[in-house]
Amino acid sequence: MNTRTKIFGAVIGLAMFSLACGSSTPAAVSISKGTSVTSAEVSTVAPQKLAHVGDTVTAGNYVVTLKQIDRTSSPDSEGKVMVSADILIESKGEGVSANPLYVSLKDGEGFKYDQAFMSGKEPSLGSQNDITPGDKVRGWVSFKIPPTAKGLVLRYEPLSFVSKVMIAFALD
Repeated sequence: MNTRTKIFGAVIGLAMFSLACGSSTPAAVSISKGTSVTSAEVSTVAPQKLAHVGDTVTAGNYVVTLKQIDRTSSPDSEGKVMVSADILIESKGEGVSANPLYVSLKDGEGFKYDQAFMSGKEPSLGSQNDITPGDKVRGWVSFKIPPTAKGLVLRYEPLSFVSKVMIAFALD
């Protein structure tokens, strides 16, 4: 195989991969607060459409509940406080995965915070691919943040080539 053929094959393969990744459609999301339900496109969730602690959000085959938040009041030796989120992920169909790496925390100024894997609250959220419909995975995800951080938004964004799922919870 000559160099031109290899390059052409690589370009075609990359183009097909890009189309597959770019063609994912946003999944519809519903936020359940007792008896009321609010719907919006996941990719355009506005701040007033954010779920809150205790809410259950359905997006595609994902059903995610933010059960509770735990925030330490005293800063550690680095001057940070720990914010931990108790997350329940339920599958209502094919292709649902749980992974703590799909969880992120950002503040109102746009700063994104790293997870505290070794010092976080237990039991931590585990990783599980292809959760059987009806099954659930639950655990804590923890972050170290400055005590002055405000406007916190917790997001669950699983990787998917089928549909774009982004679930967001306001923590303040």
